[in-house]
This record gives sequence, structure tokens and C-alpha cells, in this order.
Amino acid sequence: GFAWIVRRFACVSSRGAKGCRRSLSLGSVVGVDCAFARIEERVQRDEGKRGIHGFILTGELKRAATSLSKATHIVILTGFPCCMDHDQPQETDGPPGAVAIGRACVNLGKTACIVTDTINYPVVKAAAEGTGIECIHFPPASKWGTAEREKVEKLINSADHVVAIERAGPGIDGRYYTMRARDMTHLIAPLEKIVVGAQERGIETTGIGDGGNELGMGKVRDKVISSAVPKAEVIACAVPTSHLLTCSVSNWGGYALAAALGLASLSSSSSSSSLSSSASPPSSPSSLVLPTDHEEASLLGRMVRVGARDGVSGQQEATVDGMPLEASFSVLEDLRSILQSCSTTSED
Repeated sequence: GFAWIVRRFACVSSRGAKGCRRSLSLGSVVGVDCAFARIEERVQRDEGKRGIHGFILTGELKRAATSLSKATHIVILTGFPCCMDHDQPQETDGPPGAVAIGRACVNLGKTACIVTDTINYPVVKAAAEGTGIECIHFPPASKWGTAEREKVEKLINSADHVVAIERAGPGIDGRYYTMRARDMTHLIAPLEKIVVGAQERGIETTGIGDGGNELGMGKVRDKVISSAVPKAEVIACAVPTSHLLTCSVSNWGGYALAAALGLASLSSSSSSSSLSSSASPPSSPSSLVLPTDHEEASLLGRMVRVGARDGVSGQQEATVDGMPLEASFSVLEDLRSILQSCSTTSED
């Protein structure tokens, strides 16, 4: 099965990537870089008009995916309970991207788990339903004791890469804020301890966010503060990650990392052992690492049924950051197209 998929990933078309040859073999560094760049650019167009261009670091997607491709057990952090006026405050952005990353990891022979806050757990569990990905939850810091600290240590010791996607990150004052600068601290588990502990042990970490207040944004905190983000000095996360993908919508960043992970894994000289031996050849390269529209619609539906809300509109509906599901489908289609363009053998 693996030899088949490598042949299917035989080339990278440069359609839409400025300055690249039209058809390049997967072994070409230039060709692979073009594909990474196209994936990254697609999720950084700022459709939500948040002013993210002020704190985008280019090339981070390739670095994150390359590191992730070498990992075997990935801990994924998510959870942003910003809809605080409701019993279930978790928004629709975050868990779908976390599941996409976890699914790609599992399909490439890795193990993954998703970690969130106790209050968000029903939504995250619903998102991961049917994937076999373990979901773990922690209470707010005020309820932590020896058991929680030991659980964190166990997670850190088991991981060789940590991803934080749309994960509430502490500001300079140690508290957690929504984009409107509402204090969420009473709902939040201090999961940044996993990121900090991992980095202290030399384990690489990746952050994905779209507003400046997510875990990992400490890497560009000064840029966030000087950007157009309102109340940035208050809400900007102070904790960095090794790699940081700033994107229009965090879920889209999750899709991008999943797609880039497939590209990095399949172009790696060591990737011949990374694909599960039980996996049958997928119908297309993208099916290995990206969800279908139907899968994503079903996932959002499950989340909404247990209370998830759009973080911008506050409505209990299958939209993300004020955008219809079709906007996410469009991103997925474009990412599939980039990967599918790798499926024709170069004739150069």
C-alpha cells in the first residue's frame, strides 16, 4: 500500500504557486516547498478580517509538519469556551481541526490523543466520535491536585510532539481571555503546562490560532500587540510554541497541518514505515489525511447537538467564526486539489 501511495505522490504541480515549475518530482526540494507554500497561503487570507497578516510567520507550516512527521505519539490540545453565557460554552472552531490532525496522524501509523477542559469535553468527545482517538479532560486550575499534576507529567512523558490548536492561552497576567477580553479563567485548565513541560524536555510544539489569544501566540506577542487586534495588550497569549501557524480560522490551520503532514511524511526518506501496514490504498492521496465534506458536516452536527456554538455569532449552529460550512468545504477542496496535483507522474 505504501509504495502505491508514494507513486501517487510522484509530483507536485505548481499551479497557483508563483515562480515554480509546472510539474516537479516529489523528490525535488523546490517542488515540495511549493506545495507547502500553497497550503500555507490558502489558510492565511484573513477571510474573517481580523488583521492576522501582522503576525503571520511564513514557512512555519513546513517546519511544523516536518517535525510532526518524525513524531510517533502526538498530544493535541484544544478548547476555547468563549460562549460564556451558555451552559456549554465551547465554540465550533478548534475540535474539528484537532480531529483532522489526529486522524491524519493515526492514518500515518502514529498515535494521538486530544486534551481539553472538562467543561468542553462533551463537545470534543462528540467531534472525535468514531475516530478511535482518545479524549482526555482536566478541570480548572482551582480544582487541580496531585492527580492532575501526575496526569500532566504522564502526557508529557508519552509525547514526542505537542500541538495546540485554538487552545486558550494565558496572557501576560496569567489569565485567559476571549477576543472581547472577557475573562474565562474560571473555566480553563492550565494545559499550557503540557507545552512548557514538553519544551523543557526538548520536545517540539506547534501552535495554531487566528486571533492572538491562543496558546503558542507568545512567539509573536509583540506583533499581536502592534496589530489591529482590539485589546491585544490584555488578551495576547504570552506562551510560545516552537512553531506557529497563524490562520484565518483555526480549523483551517488544522486541515493545513494534516495535509502538510501527509506531504512531509510521504516525502521523507524514513516514511516507508510511517503508514500503517493494515491501511489499504486510499482512493486519492488526500483521503489519507483530509476529511471529506460529509465527514466534516457530520462532525459539526454532532458538536452542535451537544451544545457547541459559533464563537463569533454565539448561535448554536454548524457555522465557524461566523462563516458557513461551505467556506470550510472550499478550503478542504483547495487543499485536496494541491495534494491531488501530486498524483500525476511528472513528464519533465
